[in-house]
Amino acid sequence: MTRKHDFFKANFIYLIILLGFVSIRIISALDALSFMGEFGSYLMNIILQIGLLFVLPMLLYPRLRKTSFKTNAKDLGYKKISFVAVLIAMAIGVVVYILNIGVSSFFNFIITLLGYEKFTSTTSTAYPTYMLFVNLLFTAVLPAICEETTHRGMLLHGYKELGAKKAIFLSALLFGLTHLNIEQFFYATIIGLFLGLLTVMTSSIIPAIIVHFMNNAISVVLGFFVSTNAKFAAQYTQFFTNITSGNFFVVICGMFLLVSLLLLLLGFLTWILIKHTAIAKFNSLANELTKKKLRQELMNEVDTIETPEANSIAIGVEHNNKNLKIYFPIEEMGYPLERKYKTNYQDKAMLIACLSLASLITLFTFIWGII
Repeated sequence: MTRKHDFFKANFIYLIILLGFVSIRIISALDALSFMGEFGSYLMNIILQIGLLFVLPMLLYPRLRKTSFKTNAKDLGYKKISFVAVLIAMAIGVVVYILNIGVSSFFNFIITLLGYEKFTSTTSTAYPTYMLFVNLLFTAVLPAICEETTHRGMLLHGYKELGAKKAIFLSALLFGLTHLNIEQFFYATIIGLFLGLLTVMTSSIIPAIIVHFMNNAISVVLGFFVSTNAKFAAQYTQFFTNITSGNFFVVICGMFLLVSLLLLLLGFLTWILIKHTAIAKFNSLANELTKKKLRQELMNEVDTIETPEANSIAIGVEHNNKNLKIYFPIEEMGYPLERKYKTNYQDKAMLIACLSLASLITLFTFIWGII
């Protein structure tokens, strides 16, 4: 029996996660845990986030791959970043949140034109301060860690040998579909594309977790103040009224200019983040390997004809006006740009099963909204 590739294993676990999602949705729709009150919804959230999205990729995935927990965590992108990189990622999260408002509003406008009616609550009740922290935990902290572990961790790793582009696209598409809601599908997919790109370019999942957290946390905090502070709520509503009212042409031009500036800022912050993560790590390791090479030459330990080390790539560096050739470990290069693995029919069948299940439910929410 041939050994299954990581691609198959990641999709197999993801199918289990999707089936768990569907089961929880059915239980919620039937009010099967209504006797437990609010605790029932929190319990379902814990099972969904921690039990499915975190435990399975962190424990079952390495078991199928026959790797240690530490190795699996590293493969999934759990690599530390500097404090400066954390701050930059937080700033990126703020920009992403603002852009997300525009993306989600545009998509909701489109599906509304197609006949979809968005479900909205008619009441906005205030809640105590301690509930702010509870909502932050269940809406920002857990989703940021658990959803990223699955999508930018397990899926991105499982798909990596298809090439970076396909890995980012497929993991983002499933991220959008797994929300199982037509209203969230489009903007979640867009954010997933960006978070996947961020993870690949920084070789760490931590920035994606921070951006995801900031996006959700800002929404929770604003919702808290809108529901508990009438003055803030009025000013918040008036702000959006002011920027969308007036001459149509002026509003459109203003929106276009704002989005352009935000995209430029996002690109700039992303580049700075890459400099403080992947580039800094590359320079540090290259410097270490160069020093090792110089020590070997000094001790006459280098053969006249060098043989490349296994799983490494030759890179030319300059040190004190001297050209050296060092062998950089391929695993430290991050995600391959080109395809290195060809999927078989079993791999494709498992991926199609995941896409089909999530797509059908997402499509059903759209049809239900029209009916």
